[in-house]
Amino acid sequence: MFLSTVKKVKLEVRPLFLPQLVRLTTMLKPGLRSINWTNPTWVEFYENGKEAIETFNVLVARVHDIYSNRILSVLASMQEVTLQILPGDEEIWTVDEFLEKSEESCRQAAIELNRKSQMVEEAVEEVLELVDKASQIFQKIIGSENDMFADLSKAIYPDPSEQKKEDDLSNQQQNQQDWSILWSCFENPISLLHFQNGLPKGMQEMVFNAVAEMRRYYSRKVIDVLIKVTRSTLDTMRRKFLAEAETNLMKRKKSVFLLNAILMIPNICIRPTLDELQDALVQAGKTVTGVSKGVAQWTTGRGENAQIQRRGSKQNLSSMDDKQRRRKLYRLVSEERPQMPHMTKSFYSYVMENKEVVKTLSLLGNCCRNIKSDLLTWIKTWVPFHFLWKNDKTSRQLLEFTLIEFETTLQYLTDLDKSLTTIPDLEYFGQCVVLSTEKLKLGLICEIKAYTHKLGQAMKKKYKREMDYVYAVINEMERKLDRPIRDLDDVRMIMDTLGKIREQEVDMDLKIDPIEEAFNVMNKYEIQVEHEHMEQVDNLRDTWHKLQARALATHCKLLEMQPNFQLELRTNLDKFKSDKIEYVNEYRNAGPMQPGLTPREASDKLILFQNRFDGMWRRLQTYQTGEELFGLPQTDYPELAQIRKELNLLQKLYKLYNDVIDRVSSYYDIPWGEVDIEEINNELMEFQNRCRKLPKGLKEWPAFHALKRTIDDFNDMCPLLELMANRAMKPRHWQRIMEVTKYTFEFDSEGFSLKNILEAPLLKHKEDIEDICISAMKEKDIEAKLKQVTNEWSVHELSFMHFNNRGELLLRGDTTAETIGQLEDSLMVLSSLLSNRYNAPFRKQIQQWVYDLSNSNDILERWLLVQNMWVYLEAVFVGGDIAKQLPKEAKRFSKIDKSWQKIMQRAHETPGVVACCVGDDLLKQLLPHLQEQLELCQKSLSGYLEKKRMMFPRFFFVSDP
Repeated sequence: MFLSTVKKVKLEVRPLFLPQLVRLTTMLKPGLRSINWTNPTWVEFYENGKEAIETFNVLVARVHDIYSNRILSVLASMQEVTLQILPGDEEIWTVDEFLEKSEESCRQAAIELNRKSQMVEEAVEEVLELVDKASQIFQKIIGSENDMFADLSKAIYPDPSEQKKEDDLSNQQQNQQDWSILWSCFENPISLLHFQNGLPKGMQEMVFNAVAEMRRYYSRKVIDVLIKVTRSTLDTMRRKFLAEAETNLMKRKKSVFLLNAILMIPNICIRPTLDELQDALVQAGKTVTGVSKGVAQWTTGRGENAQIQRRGSKQNLSSMDDKQRRRKLYRLVSEERPQMPHMTKSFYSYVMENKEVVKTLSLLGNCCRNIKSDLLTWIKTWVPFHFLWKNDKTSRQLLEFTLIEFETTLQYLTDLDKSLTTIPDLEYFGQCVVLSTEKLKLGLICEIKAYTHKLGQAMKKKYKREMDYVYAVINEMERKLDRPIRDLDDVRMIMDTLGKIREQEVDMDLKIDPIEEAFNVMNKYEIQVEHEHMEQVDNLRDTWHKLQARALATHCKLLEMQPNFQLELRTNLDKFKSDKIEYVNEYRNAGPMQPGLTPREASDKLILFQNRFDGMWRRLQTYQTGEELFGLPQTDYPELAQIRKELNLLQKLYKLYNDVIDRVSSYYDIPWGEVDIEEINNELMEFQNRCRKLPKGLKEWPAFHALKRTIDDFNDMCPLLELMANRAMKPRHWQRIMEVTKYTFEFDSEGFSLKNILEAPLLKHKEDIEDICISAMKEKDIEAKLKQVTNEWSVHELSFMHFNNRGELLLRGDTTAETIGQLEDSLMVLSSLLSNRYNAPFRKQIQQWVYDLSNSNDILERWLLVQNMWVYLEAVFVGGDIAKQLPKEAKRFSKIDKSWQKIMQRAHETPGVVACCVGDDLLKQLLPHLQEQLELCQKSLSGYLEKKRMMFPRFFFVSDP
């Protein structure tokens, strides 16, 4: 019984049972050596041994039950947890659905795996707890004296502060310990009796490490399961996207992703793209590996911290489940999707240390390469449809198409539209991707319809325009044929119309045929055409035939009327000849070419004779046409041809003459203030060009000379007018012009215009007027420069600086020096203006400013000299010992100091440079006096210092202050 019970202990838990086996064999040891059947204690020994063996047997049975049903079976069930759900047969997901369902399945798997991991952990801890309780029972049965495993419970429930140290030690020793030594003890438990002084130290350490090894071993089992299910899921995903389906049926059943082909002119695009699909696979792979983040690491023992952590994780999971249930119950649309569980300490790092997991995850990044080339090839099959946007024409370009080009293009568009019906709505690539072409085909159909509509509108517009032209020609000819035949003009017009009809018979057939064919093509391709347009097309050829029949009838009618019109023609020709002789005589004797006529009289006669000639010329053309119609010999009239030529030349000359006279007359009415000389110059130049282009024969005519003289006179006047219109002209200048010309300009009158200016003898006094205008412009320049100088010195002010806490008693040296330099520059400008011969209106003002600026310059220079002397002596005579030695000079300096303060106070009151210096004579008189007084003080001070040097030779090395 003892041996069978011991031997059936499983290898995985034998190290935990060794303390019980040692205690059991130690308890049975007296029965092998000192107790026999005659010993009165054998009954007690037997009962105790039997109780201990039964307790051991119960422990083994319970541990085996937990091991089989709560550890191995749970670990096996963990391997069956599904991390990634893929669509079933003939089920297709979008990328977003795939990611959403992947995340949801992984979230549920993380919760399930964490729960099962905790179940395994709890089972292991329960085994350790059973071992610990069994140890306590054996201690009661056997006694705890000399029990080498009395502290074994500390290994089962270690102190958290020592846990890390013990874990590191056990990790170092686990690879060095040979557990087969302990396992052999259960095959031959009697061998334990050979150890006289207890188990060897190495075996004791193994026993104490068995608890940690138990936790580590099954924790590692959980990690292995997580690695296995993660890798298995990743492998399944990779094989799903790498495997090639053998038939289209298999493709339909195994496809996973639904992509959409869409038209984005000028490209055909896949949405989502392959890169986005690849990213989705990688993201799903990361979600699968992230499942282990939701599986918490095991805690050591059943201490308070472990229980709190396990209890917290359970509450976390239960709260997440409650949240999920609430969302499903209330359908809160605005609530975010539940997040993946994330434990503070998880098995994620252990899973990602596995090279196969990392390798498989990286391989997911290349799963779409095998279908990329297939997709590119498939996209190339749509190249024929690029015609829709690459050959897009403007409406103007489409109107230039021929009928053949229209029909060919429409047929091609129809073929493209039919080809779309043969393309399946779903295309399968590999066994993972199905591509929907519905959106692409819809976009292409819209493009085909748009192109067809645009082409049809252009075609309809072009041939409707040609049809309207044909109808317009027919209607015009019908209108002329409807004209009553009263005279030869009517006959001539009818004959011309009949000739045109005969000429256009072939052209009309060539125009009507394409129009009819074009509208038939539009009907064939279902291009909408208005009903009235179709009726016009149907009636077009009949209308043309009716016109031809009408022309034939009119021709027959003319043949019947020919004798009467021929007689009328002869009578009219006789009358015309007499009228021609009369007109020629009048033209030669009293026409516009008669010498002595003024240009205006010649122009008036030209109008009269031109009107009479136009009427005679029309009659001549009518009669010559009649002669041609009736086959009569044509009569020439050379006198009329010559007169016609002369009248054409006269028209050119007198038209230009009248244009020039009218335009020049219009110049006189322009208000003087609005005269634009540049525009007048341009118009006169154009008239001159037209004069030069006249025939040479006309240049001897009086009208030409008058015309040229008018243009030249006004051209000579323009430069003078341009000078007089200059803005620099002032009333004084106009007064001088009036004195020169002895003519008064009334500028104040309301209607003062260019005419009033031109009435004066300007050209007679041209040079004097030019001098006046030039002087006005020069004076304007002088005035501008003078104004610049006066403006500058009207605002220029003095700058001051503080002196020994007495206030601003000094001129600023650098600024004042710059002011003196500017005064000199301004004096140079004024000097140049003063020497200018055109300065008469400003001479007094210039002289005054030269005087003021020169005095200001002298005063500022003397002011700085006096200031330097005052500063030099102020340090000596104000509060110094020398002032006591020179009381007379000190008194003199005191007066000077008061005067200086007075000058500086006045300068502050009048800070302007010119106003301060020459506003009155104060500075001009006071500064020389102060300079004289300061020089006296300086002289007395120098004499005093010279005496001191004579008395004290060492002072020779000291200069004046």
